[in-house]
Amino acid sequence: AFGNVKQQFFPPSNTPMFYVDMWMPEGTDIRQTIKQAEKVESYIRQQDDIDFVSVSIGQGLQRFALTYQPEKSYEAYAQFQVRTTDRDNMFKLLHKLDDNLAKTFDEPTFQFKLMEF
Repeated sequence: AFGNVKQQFFPPSNTPMFYVDMWMPEGTDIRQTIKQAEKVESYIRQQDDIDFVSVSIGQGLQRFALTYQPEKSYEAYAQFQVRTTDRDNMFKLLHKLDDNLAKTFDEPTFQFKLMEF
């Protein structure tokens, strides 16, 4: 009977916020990860309709919701939290960043996640 019940009972957030996980190649020194994260953060901040950008280097951002699971400590990892002016702009920006980050920054790989409560 519970096979059809979703594992997560919380709906997607209405907050226009998403995460970008940045992974440098395995073995990258954290100082190189910091330099690359600063460049990526600057690039994201230059986009239209950005409200704020926060970055955590070496591990995921602090857990603030039960359904959010931060990454453990990795020197080659950075996580960006991006808030846009509204949800429509958020989805436009997500598509734009998905198309352009890998073209602009060839060393890291990127993964995008929507915020859920």
